[in-house]
Amino acid sequence: MTLFKRITDRLADSGKSLQERLFILITFATTIGVLVSLIGDIIIGEHIVEIILLIGASIIVPLTALFYVRYNIVKIGARIIALGVVFVMLPIVFIFGGGLEAGFTPWVVFVFLYVSLILTGVWRVVMMIIMVIEVFLAFFTEYYYPNIIHFHDKVSNYIDFFISLVVVGFEIYIVVWFQKRLFMEENNRAREETKRADELNRAQNRFFSSMSHEIRTPINSILGLNELILRRDDASEEIIKDAMNISGSGKMLLGLVNDILDFSKIEAGSMEIIPVDYRVEEMLPEIVNMVWLRANEKGLAFDINIDPNIPSVLFGDEFRIKQIIVNLLNNAIKYTQEGSVSLHVESERSDDRHVFLIISVSDTGIGIRQEAMPRLFDAFQRVDEERNRLIEGTGLGLSIVRQLVNLMEGEISVNSVYGQGSTFTVRLRQEISNETPVGNINISAVRGAGSKRKHESMLRRRMPGFLSWMII
Repeated sequence: MTLFKRITDRLADSGKSLQERLFILITFATTIGVLVSLIGDIIIGEHIVEIILLIGASIIVPLTALFYVRYNIVKIGARIIALGVVFVMLPIVFIFGGGLEAGFTPWVVFVFLYVSLILTGVWRVVMMIIMVIEVFLAFFTEYYYPNIIHFHDKVSNYIDFFISLVVVGFEIYIVVWFQKRLFMEENNRAREETKRADELNRAQNRFFSSMSHEIRTPINSILGLNELILRRDDASEEIIKDAMNISGSGKMLLGLVNDILDFSKIEAGSMEIIPVDYRVEEMLPEIVNMVWLRANEKGLAFDINIDPNIPSVLFGDEFRIKQIIVNLLNNAIKYTQEGSVSLHVESERSDDRHVFLIISVSDTGIGIRQEAMPRLFDAFQRVDEERNRLIEGTGLGLSIVRQLVNLMEGEISVNSVYGQGSTFTVRLRQEISNETPVGNINISAVRGAGSKRKHESMLRRRMPGFLSWMII
């Protein structure tokens, strides 16, 4: 009973490999089948050589299996047992057990099953080929050299074949039932793991959302107080410089927090696209005002190309479109050390009521390796990490851009040459609210709107000739 319990415990142990559990099951099921066949052979007066073989197999096979299982070398045990069955047991059963008309044929089917389930890799292929050759030789021998085989009478053949067929059929049933049970266990375990992963993901998103809200409040307070310093007429240039550094760092931190919050919303499925009527000539200058300072601080030319034929008023989610463009521009500036960053916006007619708003952001930066392209839009992924280790960022920007584009049923593509630069292109279908063309937009006229004179003077002294505008 103790041995039986140990065997059943091994079979039920999900920590054991599928191969090991099947090896134990099939080996001991085969041992029981051999014992049943031995009893049948004794009853019908089978040849003494086959009886001795079955007695030896019923003792050696389970002991061998126990030895290899105990020392965790199941693969070797399975191969040795397979070799013994194929090269010793089956030929003896064929020659001394009545040939093809007796119990040899059902056992051949079972050995095929054993080899396919227990062996792996090259061993499985080779042993299957050997089995096919052995079956061919059995048919060939019985047809051309029947005198080698010890045939039974008709009744003994029927009994032997019946016993072998029932035993093999029962063993196949046990194996299939056990495999089905294992698959059900694995499916249940996978569902539980998926459920736990979903719960963990929801908890993580709730945490990110909560913490992002909590962190944004003090950051906004700091930025607000800092803005009061920037607006003071009596502030020295040194104070203005320090306040600008605080503002830049604070906005960078706020951007990271916003990225995490947006990512958690998207992952939780709570991100919504809210379309409104928006004016293109108002949206684009706001975007440029958000990013031109960063470009100038790195000494980059910032080129803007806007198609004057874009309809002046479109219907879409203006806030998310701005977020997409700003993320792409910030990303381009981040990975460009010299040269230029450009924004190109045009429209393409879709039908009478819709246009495709086509937004392209190009840079002369480091570019992207071709092998890194499949991971480019993955969350928390930063390509060419060794080269970009000193560049700030979480790796969320492009992931958020792609998911926002998908939410708006748009398309995003990238064309990049490593070492020369990249171009990101976004196509968004927008409804036309006003057909009037937007015309030429004088973005530079609104660049400094809202700043104090002293602040503007400071910027001019620090950044002469900072921007080149190219308006279509």
